[in-house]
Amino acid sequence: MRAYQVRGHHVAKLDPLGILDADLSDHVPVELELSHYGWTQRDLSKEFNLGPGILPHFAKQGVRSMTLGDIITTCKRIYCL
Repeated sequence: MRAYQVRGHHVAKLDPLGILDADLSDHVPVELELSHYGWTQRDLSKEFNLGPGILPHFAKQGVRSMTLGDIITTCKRIYCL
């Protein structure tokens, strides 16, 4: 979660019209790579309980767990768009 909060803007589409060349870098911070944490594509289906620190707002809405893939998708939607 914290990696997306801190580094998500590095992969955000900041200049959708391409006027300022803000999006020329294809660099993805290492903290946003699965391999940085020793995870692989197979780990995307692992379930994690939500609560303090892991999408607490979702837990309040009745969602008690999410897969790692869903957590990453949610973080990208929140911090990288």
